[in-house]
Amino acid sequence: MVDSSSLIEKIALLDKVVILHPDLIRALDGIKDCVNKTGSYRESVNCTLLGTGGTGKSTASRIIISQMPSFVRDEKLCERTVVPVFYAEVPSPVTVKSLAETMLRKLNDPNPSAGTTVSMTRRLCRLLAQCETKLVLLDEFHHLLSLRKTNTRLNTRICNWVKGIVNETNVSFCLIGLPEFGDVLTRDSQLARRFPRSFLLRPLTLDGGNLQSFFKEIFEKVIFFLNLSDFPDITDEIFLLRIYAATAGNPSFIMSLIKEAVFVGLRNGGNSVTENDFSIAWSYGIVTSASLTFENPFTMTSVALVAKFRSIV
Repeated sequence: MVDSSSLIEKIALLDKVVILHPDLIRALDGIKDCVNKTGSYRESVNCTLLGTGGTGKSTASRIIISQMPSFVRDEKLCERTVVPVFYAEVPSPVTVKSLAETMLRKLNDPNPSAGTTVSMTRRLCRLLAQCETKLVLLDEFHHLLSLRKTNTRLNTRICNWVKGIVNETNVSFCLIGLPEFGDVLTRDSQLARRFPRSFLLRPLTLDGGNLQSFFKEIFEKVIFFLNLSDFPDITDEIFLLRIYAATAGNPSFIMSLIKEAVFVGLRNGGNSVTENDFSIAWSYGIVTSASLTFENPFTMTSVALVAKFRSIV
């Protein structure tokens, strides 16, 4: 038996791995293009970043923030903190004041909850300029909406406030959320005009090689960090189909399944990972919410597997 804590620490190194699949690359390039154009155009260019959980929205945010880090600039009489980009979650329940306070905190306002809504808004616009902010990543944007059983509509007061901030500042905003709420924004012609670009992060697919390319890069990192002697054949179409059936191509669930399979394979002192290790990992239920089958895809015969997923092979 190996020391579990030490093994877990090694496997945790995989959490630092970022795999740039096509949708993620397209989104990153698009958001940066919005920022660049906002710096030159009269009006800011804004966008939405949409995707189900685990498809890479948080990863995209982290990458952008790492590429545009905050820093302190020495000036003649003082130091000034420059915040090129910041990430904030829309609070729930949301009010204009709670959203303004959330954004003021991100800009290091010493008393973010002080003042009336009007004074907080003015302070926010001033700080966005002083901090030379170029991009605001606003997550959980469905909190800007009024969600009802019969229909979903815009929270007019909150959205009008967001439109006002967009109008008053030369800052690009990226609203981040689930795909099903993207269409709601387009129902407001003024809001749709201010957020003309939309980037969708989809699950990986077998057709086009997205899943295989993604898995190949992960495989290389697994071998590098853990020095494995053996791993399932990542060029095997049936094995990839098993992975797809287990995770629906969701990058986050794929990573969770791989990490658990590696732990299963190495916990008894071995140095290899097999398909049976993936089978055991699947049986733990860590990808149940994403799995496309109630039957363990790693124990199904290849004939049964292909028959069940004939439409995607």
